[in-house]
Amino acid sequence: MCRGGVAHAAGGGEDAFDAEHRGRRLRGVRRDLGAGRHAWYVRDVTEEHTRDEALRAERSRTAFLAQAGSRLGLSMDRGQTVRTTARLPVPYLADLALVVHLPPPPAENRPHWVRYAEGDAPGGGLTVRVAGGGHPSPLVVRADGTVAPLPVGGMPVGALAAARFAEAEARLAPGELLLAYTNGVTEACGGPRGGEVFGEQRLRAALASAAGLPPAALVDRLLHRVEKWMDGQSQDDIAMLAVAAAPDA
Repeated sequence: MCRGGVAHAAGGGEDAFDAEHRGRRLRGVRRDLGAGRHAWYVRDVTEEHTRDEALRAERSRTAFLAQAGSRLGLSMDRGQTVRTTARLPVPYLADLALVVHLPPPPAENRPHWVRYAEGDAPGGGLTVRVAGGGHPSPLVVRADGTVAPLPVGGMPVGALAAARFAEAEARLAPGELLLAYTNGVTEACGGPRGGEVFGEQRLRAALASAAGLPPAALVDRLLHRVEKWMDGQSQDDIAMLAVAAAPDA
């Protein structure tokens, strides 16, 4: 296939050519007539080329949306979501993605909140009462990094019409935290071999290393650990609720 006109193709001994003439795309094919003679058949393929480009663009767009839906649907960690969102369009829109992180606004411009809960006690700390409905026992994270379960029990929600739900109570000192979670966290599959569950021991170790963090930061760190462990595999429902006693002023 020659990228030039009839003269260029004929001089080079080519059998076909593609060329542009006054904004139109032309395609020529040579046919032998015998006795050393041949004829060139030239046709305007501008509309075909436009349709082909539109079809390729639509296929690329469909592939991008499918990949974006799959990758972002599995992403739970905020940082991972930003990285995935930035990287996905590169093969379709550009050769490079550049993410600029703006510094957070000064602390004095942020709103300040005063909060009070029923379980607050003089001198700081918080008393938390938890009812169990079939989920794993919540974990209490002490200020020194000690992690211990809060046994609750109770029947699964919706299993029986006359189900009974147990209740347990935990006292949280300033800076301590209680984490409630679904079994999708500990049963998340992944790891080096791809089929090992995250497990409660890894969850406890992650909590111990994050002792003292604010609830939102701690949950973000756990989600990042679990997502890294799964490495893109699908997962069961994953939900976490962290409740913390406010640190001493």
